[in-house]
Amino acid sequence: MFLIERISNKIGYKVASSLKLNKDQEEIIAYGAFCLMQVLWAIFWVVLFGTIFNVLTDALIITFAIALLRKYSGGAHFSSPNSCAIIGGVVCTTLALITDKILPLFNIKILIVLGAVCLMVSYFVVNKLAPVDSSAKPIRKVETRQRLKRQSILILNVLLIIMVILLFIYFRYNNSFSLESAESICIGIIWQVLTLTSIGHNIFNKIDNFLEFKKGRN
Repeated sequence: MFLIERISNKIGYKVASSLKLNKDQEEIIAYGAFCLMQVLWAIFWVVLFGTIFNVLTDALIITFAIALLRKYSGGAHFSSPNSCAIIGGVVCTTLALITDKILPLFNIKILIVLGAVCLMVSYFVVNKLAPVDSSAKPIRKVETRQRLKRQSILILNVLLIIMVILLFIYFRYNNSFSLESAESICIGIIWQVLTLTSIGHNIFNKIDNFLEFKKGRN
């Protein structure tokens, strides 16, 4: 991860030097470059694991749903951006395998009922807990918290509409890809909502502590 930080800092320095910008502007450019490279790094692991296990499309859809909702709702995170990217790739691929291998074993009516229940729980949790900030980036303004909560619910509404459209296509044209895509979005929502809860935080903390322990022994 230090490599990405060094590269982003060099990008910030070179851009600022060529445009004769001040130090604050240089840091903003470096931070933007770091965020972009971090996103690409995270997508790389999703693509890698998704390709290896032949669930790339589902993994990318799940990643999209998680990232879209997480942007406004926040949630548990790892202390290391590198761990976040790699574990994120593992999680999205695992969820994609569930979508691809396990969910087809269930009857469509059961899946719809389970999905509806999970979505109702998701709305409740988001309305109650979102946005979940961190000690590094606390959200102090009440107005900001209210705005992020509204945006989180809006994203849930948008994803729900997309799922309804995909289910309509499935029933109208018997398109299995539409059903699998709707399932991927739903399972992505469920995972992201889990990261808002104390259970999700405990899971992340245990994984994070284990990774830090392994790093300390190496």
